[in-house]
Amino acid sequence: MEYALERRQVVPASLDQAFSFFADPWNLEAITPTWLRFGIVAAPARLDRGSRLEYRLRLFGVPIRWRTEIVDWRPPRSFTDHQLAGPYPLWEHTHRLAPIDDGTEIFDHIRYRLPGGPVAPLVRRLAVGPWLDEIFDYRALRLRELLGSAGEHHCPGCGSPAKITVGAPYVGVVGFLWRRKPFEEQLYRCAEGHIYSVCVSGDETTVEPHDSVEAWLEARTGAQAPIRPPKI
Repeated sequence: MEYALERRQVVPASLDQAFSFFADPWNLEAITPTWLRFGIVAAPARLDRGSRLEYRLRLFGVPIRWRTEIVDWRPPRSFTDHQLAGPYPLWEHTHRLAPIDDGTEIFDHIRYRLPGGPVAPLVRRLAVGPWLDEIFDYRALRLRELLGSAGEHHCPGCGSPAKITVGAPYVGVVGFLWRRKPFEEQLYRCAEGHIYSVCVSGDETTVEPHDSVEAWLEARTGAQAPIRPPKI
């Protein structure tokens, strides 16, 4: 059985800037979750039709080698990579980019098949589907961070724009098993001195006011990730 995964996001970068980011294969490491222990073994400096990439990763401590080829290359609008060797009987990932008023829309379409014969649907529901959701949630978060945060935000208390950030961004994971989602949260102090946070998880952005940095820390005591107090 063949499955499909589709994702869409907007980044406030020009079409050429966004495509240039993907044309550098070494950027893959920056947008892949660290728990996969992903590393590039061999790749060209820039992608083109016919380029081949080899990388390694780990799942449950088991090393996996993956080789892909760029089978379609249409800069700056689209490209497709096809698995030559790896964990899937079929893996084909098409990336499409389109200019819009707010920047560039990035659309991912993945076709894949799973090993396992009649139990493949169960494997997808219990394991592979949730893994792919977490991987692409993280990817969206990192693309938003590396290519710029989509849209401007203002203090929810007084409406004034952000003045300074407070500490470094906090990156972690919330949820459990198939509901796990990576998040990134940044504290800001607005021009009027109010503290608020902007949390990005997948396609969702949440802006919350806080009485103080200490109040924010207290509100986050249940987060499933270690949180260090910011240095102010």
